[in-house]
Amino acid sequence: MLNIILLVLFCFVSLWAVYCHQKEHHKINQTVHYQSKKHIKSAMQGKNASAKNDSGMFSFLAAHEKQIAILLFVVGILIRVSFFWIVPDGLNQDEASIAYDTYADLTYGIDRNGDHNPVYSVAWGSGHSSLYITLSKPWIALFGLNIFTARIVNVLFGCLALFAFYGIMKRLNRSAALIGLFLFAVCPWHIMMSRWGLECNLFPNVFLIGLYFLLRSLDSPRYYPVSLFVFALSLYAYGTAYMVVPVFLLFSAGYLLYHKKISWKMLGVSAAVFVVTAVPIGTFMIVNALGLEEINLGFMTIPRLVSGRYNTTVTILGGNIFATMGANLLNLVKLIFIQNDGLIWNAIPAFGTLYLFSAPFLLLGFCCVLRRAARFLKVFHSQAFVLFMLIAALVLGAMSDLNINRANFVFLPLIVFLAEGVFFVQKYAKWSSYAILPVYLCAFFAFSGYYFTDYRAQIGRAFFAGAGEAIQYASEQTDRTIYLSDKINAPYIIAMFYEKTDPNVFLDTVDYLDPDSECRYVLSFDRYVTGIPAQEERKSEADAAYVLDVTEKESFDPERYDFKRFGYYYVATEK
Repeated sequence: MLNIILLVLFCFVSLWAVYCHQKEHHKINQTVHYQSKKHIKSAMQGKNASAKNDSGMFSFLAAHEKQIAILLFVVGILIRVSFFWIVPDGLNQDEASIAYDTYADLTYGIDRNGDHNPVYSVAWGSGHSSLYITLSKPWIALFGLNIFTARIVNVLFGCLALFAFYGIMKRLNRSAALIGLFLFAVCPWHIMMSRWGLECNLFPNVFLIGLYFLLRSLDSPRYYPVSLFVFALSLYAYGTAYMVVPVFLLFSAGYLLYHKKISWKMLGVSAAVFVVTAVPIGTFMIVNALGLEEINLGFMTIPRLVSGRYNTTVTILGGNIFATMGANLLNLVKLIFIQNDGLIWNAIPAFGTLYLFSAPFLLLGFCCVLRRAARFLKVFHSQAFVLFMLIAALVLGAMSDLNINRANFVFLPLIVFLAEGVFFVQKYAKWSSYAILPVYLCAFFAFSGYYFTDYRAQIGRAFFAGAGEAIQYASEQTDRTIYLSDKINAPYIIAMFYEKTDPNVFLDTVDYLDPDSECRYVLSFDRYVTGIPAQEERKSEADAAYVLDVTEKESFDPERYDFKRFGYYYVATEK
C-alpha cells in the first residue's frame, strides 16, 4: 500500500515538474521573443544559473559534492561488503559449481569435466562463463575454497562499479552525477547481485568499467584500446554479452567516426585489441556452432559443450520469430516495471530492483534523454551512448525470454534514466527534493534492515543453508554410502565443494542420468548418491548416512536412527 501511495505521489510530482518546465520555457520565450540571439543565450544562461542556485536539498548536496560522494562510496561499499559470506545464507549450486571448478583446476590441473583453463567451463553441460573463474583463482589459491572466496569477485567488482558509474555520470550529465551515485549506491538490484557468486552478475560491472574508459577516451584517445580490451573481456563474463557488446560497439564506433571523435587509425588499433582479446571465445563459439572437436592447447582448453546455453536463452530460434520477439519485449517491459521475476535471489518483492515507486522518474528520465536524442547527430553528446546501451538491451530483450539475472545489462541504462528523471524533477519542482531524498533513504534503510534479517531466512531455504555442513558431518560419521536429498538442487556439487573432492575421482565414478543432457543430472559419484531410498530399500543398507531435507525426516524410524540438524537439513545415521 505504501508503495502505491508513493507511486501516485511521485507521478504527481513528475507531472508538476513537467508543467513547471513548460511554463518556465514559455515565459522565457515570451520575454526574449524580440531580442537578439546573443541576448537569448544570456537570458537562458541566467535562468539556468538561477535554477542552479535554488535547487532545494540537492543544491546543498551539490555544494558539498566531494564530501557527499565519499560518504556515498563508503555506504555503498559497506552494504555490499558487510557479512557477504553469511548473507545470503547457504550456498547456491552455481556458486558451488564455479568455485569448485576453480579450486580443482588450481589444485589438480583439471576441473570436474577434465579441462584445464577452459575458455568456457562445461560445468553442468551447458556451461559457465570463465572470467569469474579466472578472477577467483588468486583468492582461492590464497585463502582456500570457501564461501568467502566463492563470492569475493562479485563483491569487489560491485564496489568498483560504484566508482565507474560515478565517473560515467560526470561525463553524461555533470549536474546529475551525485544523484546518480546515490541511486546506484542504494539500488536493491545492484546490492543483491554483488553479494553472491553467480558468474553472470559480473558482466554489467565489467561493462561499466569499459564504458568509463570509453568516455575517458573522448578527452584522452589513448584510452580507446583500454576500453575495447575491457569490452572484449566482458565477452568472457556472460553469454548475453555476445549480443549486447557487438551491437553497442557498432553504434558507438559509427557515432564517434561521424563526429570525428576517433581517427580511423585509432579505431583500427582498438578494434585489433578487441579482436585479439576475443579470439579464444570466438574460437569457442565456432567450435560449438559447427560441432567441432574440443581443442586442447595444453595451457588452455576450448571445450565443446554438451549443449550451448544460447540454445535455451535465445528463444527466437524456436520459430514464429516476430510473435516471439513481441512476447519477449512485452516480458521485458513487465520485468522493468513490476521489478520482480519470482526468484528471491534476484529481487525482494516489497522493494523490487530499483524501488517500486521509481517508475515515474524512470519514464521521465527516458523522455529527457530521448528528447535530446534529436540533437545527437548535429551536436556530439555522450548521452548517445546511453541510447546505444538501450538499443543493445532491446535487441537482447527481443531475442530472449529474460529473468532479472539474464537481463542484468538492461539495468545499466535504466539507472541512468532514473537519475535523469530525479534530477529533472528536483530542478523544476525544487520543493520536491525535500521529499525525494528522504523517501529513498528510508527505503534503503528498510531494505537493508530486511535484507540482513527476514530475508536471510528466505534465501537460506533457497540456497540450501546447512546442506554443506550436513554433508561434511555425514562424511565423518561413516565410510559407507551417503545418500543426499534430491530436494537439494544438484547436491553432488555441494558435496564436492565442501569435501574438496579430487576431480579425477569424480570423472572415474560419476554416473549421469543422461550424459547428453544440457543440465546433466548426477545419479551418483564415489560414495555419494542422489535421492533418499524408500524405507524398504533402507533395510538392506548398513552404516549408510542420509542427508535429509527437514520434510523427509518423518519417514525415518527414530528408534533406528540418530538425527543431527544443520539448518534446513538433518543427518540420519544408524544407532
